[in-house]
Formats: sequence, structure tokens, C-alpha cells
Amino acid sequence: MKLAVLNCDEIKPSFSEKFGQYPAMFETALNNLDIRYNIVSYDIQKGIYPKNIAENHVYIITGSQSAVYEKHDWLENLFEFIREINKKEIGLIGICFGHQAIAHALGGNVEKAKSGWHIGLKPLEVQDNELFMKRSYQLIFNHQDQVINPPSNAVCIGATKHCRYALMIIGKHIISCQGHVEFSKEYARELLDMRRKIFGENEYQKAVDSLKNRDDSVEFFKEMISFFIN
Repeated sequence: MKLAVLNCDEIKPSFSEKFGQYPAMFETALNNLDIRYNIVSYDIQKGIYPKNIAENHVYIITGSQSAVYEKHDWLENLFEFIREINKKEIGLIGICFGHQAIAHALGGNVEKAKSGWHIGLKPLEVQDNELFMKRSYQLIFNHQDQVINPPSNAVCIGATKHCRYALMIIGKHIISCQGHVEFSKEYARELLDMRRKIFGENEYQKAVDSLKNRDDSVEFFKEMISFFIN
């Protein structure tokens, strides 16, 4: 399987020196899975895309500090690329911002959540389906924006307490999730520390405490990937 990471952010050096940029995080996450793959990455904020959209089997859209409703040329280029992927029914995975970008590009709505930040290890409740073996997965979340209305052709199969549309599939070629499968607990903790004052002490401490719980990201990511194998 040939995978391509569409990198939507540049992680600051103090973090990337320890944890790598998003492409490296996804490569680490993939190495935990029992699959054979090749991987490339594209810095789409700089306008770098594959010459031929069909040269990769599955694309992965990363997280980002940007919001899908901001006005940037690179965002418009990404949305057009997503629409082209959807039209050609090429494999696509969206994670956090990537989940939101897919929804936005294909006719859904993304807004800041009225409930505020959604942080820490949270249970993702999954509806009965043929892809995921369990009905609940503990995943790391760190977001303020979320999908409010999914695209009309999306099937939403997972939710958290404060995020109704946290997991969706479109046809047999797109799957996306608001949670992070590529974050380690250590990286998640440093992000929490960075925004401690923004979250407030109570929410910060609850999120930090949640990181003591089981993390199902490896199992969940493997089942996401199986969407394109089965």
C-alpha cells in the first residue's frame, strides 16, 4: 500500500525535536501496525502536491493549527484536492483538522464547539458496523472546532459526549475521525501544558489525569487502515 501524508502544519521546533513533524508521527503510528506500506509526504501549505493524484493509494490529511473557515490559498487548494479525490474515489483518511477539512470541502459545516475545547483521552462510541470490532475506543482529542453538519453523503458512525460527528465514512474510499491516532501520550501532555492557561486549571487537570487511562489508538488506526484493505 502506498500512503501519502498531506502535511497541514509545521510543529514548532521544541516539539518536533522530540516527536517529529506530523509525517514522522504517522510513520511511527504505522510502524505499530502489522501492514506493509510505503509512505511519502507533501507540504501542502507550500503548494506541494503529487504530480498525479492516482500515484498514491491512500492519502492522510493531518491536524493543523489553522481552521477550515479561515481564508488561505493553501486551504482552497486542499479543498479542491479533496473534491478531486472524492470524485475519483481514491482512498482518504482525515485526522482532527483533516476530518474537518473533508467535511467542509464536501458540503458540511465546521464551527467552534459551544462546549469549548475537547481535550484528553476520551471514549469514542462507535455504532454497530462491519469495520470496527469494538463499540468504544479511548482516543486522544485536542480540538476546539468540530463538524456541526456532515456532508450529505457521509455516514457518521462514531461520537463522543461533546462531539456528535466524530467519525464518518463516505462510500468505500473516505474515513475520518476527530481524534488523534498519531499522538503519543507524551506529546499530548506537552500540548496540554502549552495551553494550560487557555484551558483553565480544572479542565487542564482532568485532561492530564485522563492520560493515565488506556489508549486504543493503535487498534483503532489499524481498523481504519483495514477500510482500504478489506
